[in-house]
Amino acid sequence: MIKFKKTFLIFSFFILSGAAVSESAFIGPLPGSRAAGKGGAFVAGADDASASAWNPALLVSVKRTEAMAEYYKPFAGLDGVNLANGYASLVYPGWDFGTAGASWSYFYGDGYYTESVFMVSGARTVYGDLDAGINLKYLYRGYDWGDLEDPIVKKGDGAGAFTFDLGTSYRHNSRLRSGLVLRNFLSADVGVQKTDNVPFEVSAGLACYAGSVGGFSEIIPEISLNYRDQSWGDAADKINYALGVEGWTEGRVFGLRCGINSFEAALGGSYLVNIRGMLVRFDYTALFPFTDIVSHAGHHRFSLSIKNF
Repeated sequence: MIKFKKTFLIFSFFILSGAAVSESAFIGPLPGSRAAGKGGAFVAGADDASASAWNPALLVSVKRTEAMAEYYKPFAGLDGVNLANGYASLVYPGWDFGTAGASWSYFYGDGYYTESVFMVSGARTVYGDLDAGINLKYLYRGYDWGDLEDPIVKKGDGAGAFTFDLGTSYRHNSRLRSGLVLRNFLSADVGVQKTDNVPFEVSAGLACYAGSVGGFSEIIPEISLNYRDQSWGDAADKINYALGVEGWTEGRVFGLRCGINSFEAALGGSYLVNIRGMLVRFDYTALFPFTDIVSHAGHHRFSLSIKNF
């Protein structure tokens, strides 16, 4: 019975994550509760410590030293499923060459499967209103199926590979900014028994800084498109759209946002508190997947960021 339960958990996890198909590793959502609240439309407007994950060029927008941490459990409340995502990052804008950052993201599949991304990033303004950035990253996936016997993977099996991302951002004027990102520029083979390359991706986005509306001192709508060059699936599996908007009160003390993408709808908020000059921001987002699985409470993402520490 225990062995059957473990087998079912593993099977459920692979179905939910798409990892049963080659070229499906590292297909999960990018970090940041604030970005998630905009449906993932953050390729042109990211300006916090998660910026490198969305577009490394946007690290230039982080003007003060900032750290971020995030944790959430996908499909909360779904019996027999224990998945978790974690993220930590640090951005330092004081280097002579530009802005530097480091981050670590982690996916946990009930102890049977894990994914980790270790990343070092840099960005600077290269000419006029054009910014450029790069992520150097190491991708690792691991398996630990305990006493289960499987002909493909064994206990402790894992594989890792290096690759990099390139990003650009352009400020067209005071209200409009665009972004372009090329992810996994080098082929990264994370296969255990056979080749399994993490596909190349390209993302483009446009953010509009619309100014004050109603009780908000700034409104920022944004749109983005992402293409994943995988060998399986149709256009709906390879192309993802994201639409989102967020509004901030004066001084960005309170923030509200909503968004939608190909897979889910999102609603979130932020609260900023000043503790003796240190700015601490709490972000929360509720995600509502477009899925046939109805016996769960959606995803609830929480993150904490600190500036001026």
